Amino acid sequence: MGYREYKNEGYESVKKQHNIMVLVGNGFDMEILDSFQKQTKTSYANFYHYLEYQNCREDNVIYRKMKEEKEKDNKLWGDFEIALISLLNENVSAVDLENDLHEIQGYFSSFLDDIISPEFLAEIGKKSEEKKWAVNSLSSFLQDISKKDYKTLRFPANTEYYDLFNFLIFNFNYTALLDNYIYMDKEQFDPHPYKTVDRNFRFYPNPNGYDGVNPEIKEKTWVSYLMMNVIHPHGVQSVPRSILFGFNDKDQISNKECEEYANHFIKPYWGQNEVKYKSYFAETELFILFGLSMGRTDKWWWENIVQSLRKENSELIIYMYQEAGAKVSEKSVKDTFLKEAGVELEKKEEKAVLSRIFVVLYQADSKRVFLNSKN
Repeated sequence: MGYREYKNEGYESVKKQHNIMVLVGNGFDMEILDSFQKQTKTSYANFYHYLEYQNCREDNVIYRKMKEEKEKDNKLWGDFEIALISLLNENVSAVDLENDLHEIQGYFSSFLDDIISPEFLAEIGKKSEEKKWAVNSLSSFLQDISKKDYKTLRFPANTEYYDLFNFLIFNFNYTALLDNYIYMDKEQFDPHPYKTVDRNFRFYPNPNGYDGVNPEIKEKTWVSYLMMNVIHPHGVQSVPRSILFGFNDKDQISNKECEEYANHFIKPYWGQNEVKYKSYFAETELFILFGLSMGRTDKWWWENIVQSLRKENSELIIYMYQEAGAKVSEKSVKDTFLKEAGVELEKKEEKAVLSRIFVVLYQADSKRVFLNSKN
């Protein structure tokens, strides 16, 4: 199993298929809620306050741990999942922990329902339709790449007329905010707009018109094909018991007495990642990460991306939000990603992998095309 091959299957004249895997995290939800001036966000801190307001049981071991962690200023969802590791390592009953986690799942689903209403989803869809957010994100994302990086990015030069751009989007969020944003509605996309040919998409390989860079595609527009699918590997808010909170693998548990029960909290295990998603990585030409903290609890994904990069058949673009005054550099983002992936690489191999990673640093007021909701 892997990507469906659309060449000569469903379309008439596909020259080449470009498989693009997009992974989107909570940073997207936070940004779009901010763009629509929503006071309550889907943040870890907001959820903790929600549990306080709902008078969550004081003897819920997870809630109790969250109260302790609050004093350490832990504020990311990755911190919450690392807390589960700590609890298992502290000899907390695994059965009690699972029962309490089930209770937290229910609270979390209700928390999301309070923030993400059907009316709000419709509002996002309408705005995306008006602003062409979805189609612009998929057709012109290369506009976000600096000229320096564009010179070495191989992906644009590999594209041409009549290619098919196949986007597989993994939405790590439990909400449908991204789904509504990226949905290809009738205003943005016609699956068969021409009478005599079946092309349905325009891709911009050099939207900035960079001089001296891939001159053969300067200011070109590829008449092409589009396919796009969204997957929620960690569950959805409308099905509370589908929501996966946990960690990456048994190696993250130092308490051997709890190791046997650890599978109950391992996300790749319950998500069936190896069976459902593993085969996609080898066939992916371009990976895009957006709004992700790249923490160790999702190591499975980063490790498989690195394994693909080391085979020299793919590239990676990481979008990283940069808070005002924060010391974030392209190098630090790359180093963090490789560290959390945990793949042992020889120096020469590491250098080659790093050369295939490109970082887009952006701030709240930055001009950006991909998954933009600010204008």
